[in-house]
Amino acid sequence: QAQGSQTICWGESVVLSATGATTYTWEDNIWYNVLTPSGDSILATPLGTITYTVTGENGVCPPDDTTVTVTVIPTRPMTLDVLGPDSVVIGTGTQLFADISGIIDSISWTPDASLSCNDCRDPFASPDVTTTYTATIYYSENGVVCTQTDVITVYVVDQCPEDLLYVPSGFSPNQDGNNDRLYVRGVGIQTVNFFRVFDRWG
Repeated sequence: QAQGSQTICWGESVVLSATGATTYTWEDNIWYNVLTPSGDSILATPLGTITYTVTGENGVCPPDDTTVTVTVIPTRPMTLDVLGPDSVVIGTGTQLFADISGIIDSISWTPDASLSCNDCRDPFASPDVTTTYTATIYYSENGVVCTQTDVITVYVVDQCPEDLLYVPSGFSPNQDGNNDRLYVRGVGIQTVNFFRVFDRWG
């Protein structure tokens, strides 16, 4: 006989064993390696749900076989990609997005001190210092809980280098669709204290 059916997460391995005979033959299924000379144990790393059949022989007794099913969750590998800008200006924030390929039970984010929520899919981050956020998703079947994680680092710019703020040196408001508008360009600008425009004679 073989041990009972198993449920594993996608990408994991499981050892399957059979007892009651002296030699064992596993059918030519895929995703496994035989571990012992007698063949009573195999290491299976299936990429999908599969049923293994093992036949045991013991002296003059007729061969006997049994099966064991390994259920893999999910049926396809779950993917998680955390997306968002890689930098913000101190005092501002940014939206983070969790791109998930399947149905999950829940999600958690750490550290959560500078997040609008730690259990929603797309939190708003307001870090004061450069922070690496980790998102972990949970999904389950047959009482087995699987996880997947991804990280994103949001760099906080605490001073304004020259390339953070840009204003064109000239513009041509003749309504031809090219350089008609003049405005302050940059990342995270909330207010402009003063803005003056001079003609070429000052």
